Amino acid sequence: MKNLSSCSLTLFISFLLLFSSITQAQNWFPVGSGLDNNNNKIKALIEFNGKIIAGGDFFTIGGGNIVYRIAQWDGNTWQAMGAGFDNEVRALAVFNNELYAAGTFSSSSDQNTALDARIAKWNGTVWEPVAGADINNTGINDMLVWNNKLYITNNKWNGPTIKPVVTYYDGNTWTDLPGYFKGPENYCYLNKLDTFQNQLVVGGVFDSVANLQSQRIAIWNNTNWVGLGLPVRGRQVFSNGITGLKGTCKSIIEYHGKLYAGGLFADYIQGNDTINPNLVSFDGSNWTAHPWDINTGNSINDMLIHNDSLILAADGAFYNPNMFLTGGCIVFDTASTFPFIGTNFTNPNSPGLEVSACIRFNDKVHVGGKFSHAGTNQVNGIARMGAGNALGENKISANKNFNVAPNPFNDHIQINTNKGEHLSSFNLTDAIGKTIKVIVMNENNVTVQCQDLLPGMYFLINSDSPDKSIKLVKNR
Repeated sequence: MKNLSSCSLTLFISFLLLFSSITQAQNWFPVGSGLDNNNNKIKALIEFNGKIIAGGDFFTIGGGNIVYRIAQWDGNTWQAMGAGFDNEVRALAVFNNELYAAGTFSSSSDQNTALDARIAKWNGTVWEPVAGADINNTGINDMLVWNNKLYITNNKWNGPTIKPVVTYYDGNTWTDLPGYFKGPENYCYLNKLDTFQNQLVVGGVFDSVANLQSQRIAIWNNTNWVGLGLPVRGRQVFSNGITGLKGTCKSIIEYHGKLYAGGLFADYIQGNDTINPNLVSFDGSNWTAHPWDINTGNSINDMLIHNDSLILAADGAFYNPNMFLTGGCIVFDTASTFPFIGTNFTNPNSPGLEVSACIRFNDKVHVGGKFSHAGTNQVNGIARMGAGNALGENKISANKNFNVAPNPFNDHIQINTNKGEHLSSFNLTDAIGKTIKVIVMNENNVTVQCQDLLPGMYFLINSDSPDKSIKLVKNR
């Protein structure tokens, strides 16, 4: 790791102070009582028929409900879905109004239903095999519904090696896209499917596809595979002497016209530096890295867009004062000088912390993984973000009753209310909803000094009408 410059060190210290203040007030809430064992994990979330469906590697949820790796939340209780599965659920999808689950399982948990292709369809009562799916599949990490087809990451066992391909299902027939992905030995995996500019994107651990050099990310343009030139290099030798690839792509999303890829990209070349960023973006021509303050070993596993902000489900970034690994739901704000605003997820009573999946349900962000606490609240593997925070319910981009300038700001802001409007007060909150300043409007125009605020994202909320707010960004 290279030494931090004085500027980077200043930003790093500023972020630590901001992160410390953020963790004092967390608006995260449990979804029921969550997982019963903090060694278990949720790997996938989706909405289906007005319910949250959670899949992963867990056995009981909601205070003793036996579910075997998949469960549904109806707003009041967690319930089993048939016999569940004998191994992990890693992906969920709704295709032709039917729910599909996929992962590393090979049968129902009671062994009564063979599911050798690692994919199953829910008929409302039991999980059924999907006709024609390849039984040589060793595991499915992701599924995507696109152009009226269901696409999967298909890791096929082919003699002594695994040949990963992307396969789609039209409701009747399974078809492989031409060309398979390669990496040294068996260290080649497909982790994520998504789209960019109406083309299919796949991310994972690979260095070529269909004899095209393309590391970690490739795009299918409906005719051929295209490499995007991600500037990642390097292989590593493991202790048993097998050569493997360094770095992995685990999440993909299109946001503000760019392709964002999350994971942990080891040996990323940027200028004269070699770094290990967690997030990179592609504008159609060039890649840009968006690393944490320092190179870390933590991964971005899922992403979603909520209220025009990019939300990252991340394993971690910093250590809290008790030295428990922290991570969680990260707000990435491209308008901010320091764009990452983190939350404090912990798992102090069990080794490891994973935040693996995020969805919007009832217009609120829900995240799942392997953790016991979100902020100060015990949530046990699945958490819901409440009201009045950077991720959610009070954020609007414009307001007819008042305005703020400048924005972004440095030293001060000026709040202007409409003439004749009832003079009220405002709460200036940080990204997670903690009130930083209370501003009383004794006149229509009030200047607020902000030299004491750290760089980052804030919200100005009308105390009389909390649904009226403006997002603010402080640059320095």
